[in-house]
Amino acid sequence: MSLQDVEKKVLAAAEAEARQILAQAEAEAQAERKRRGDALREEQQRATQAAKAEADAALERELSTRRAEHVMTILQAKNAILDAIFEGTRDCMLRSQGADYGSWLARQVRRAVAGGSGVLHCNERDRVTVEAVLRETGTDRVVMAPENAPIQGGVLLVGPSFDLDLTLEAILADLREEHLVAFAGRLFGDVPAMGDLGSVLGD
Repeated sequence: MSLQDVEKKVLAAAEAEARQILAQAEAEAQAERKRRGDALREEQQRATQAAKAEADAALERELSTRRAEHVMTILQAKNAILDAIFEGTRDCMLRSQGADYGSWLARQVRRAVAGGSGVLHCNERDRVTVEAVLRETGTDRVVMAPENAPIQGGVLLVGPSFDLDLTLEAILADLREEHLVAFAGRLFGDVPAMGDLGSVLGD
C-alpha cells in the first residue's frame, strides 16, 4: 500500500471518528436542551400552581372576612332592634302606658322591705312615692338613702351582707335574658342564616 493510500485511509478514519464525536455531542446537547426545557416547564408549572394556591387562599381569607363582617352587621342590627324593644318597654312603663308604674314601684319597695334590711336607694322622681310606701310598711329595718341614685326606676336595697337590685334596669335585663331567644326567634325566624345567603343572593 502506497503512502498516499495510507494517508487517505487514516484521513477517512479520522473523519469518521470526528463525525461520530460530533453526532454524540449534538445528541448530548439536544438531551441537555430537553432536560433544561422540561425543568423550566416544571418550574413554571409549580410557580403557576403556587400563585393559584396563594390567590385561592387570599380569596378565601377575603370571603371569610366579608362573612364575618356581614354576620357582625346582622348581629348588631338584631341587637339594636332588641335594645329598642326593651328601651320602649322601659319608657312605656315609666309613662304608665300599658302598665301602672306607680303600682309596680310600690311592689318593689315592699319586696325590698320583705327581703332584708339596709339602705333603700331610688331616683329623685320616685322618692316621694318610695318614702310613702316605706312609711306604710312601718319597718325600721330599711331606711331611705339621703341622696338620689342614678337609676331609671325601681329601688336598690344596699344591705349589710347583700344587695337587692329591684331597679327597672335589672328587671328589664332579667326579662331580656329570659326571653331573648324567643323574641329573636319570632322577630328573625325568617331571616336566612349566613350560610344560606349565597343561595339567596344567587351565588
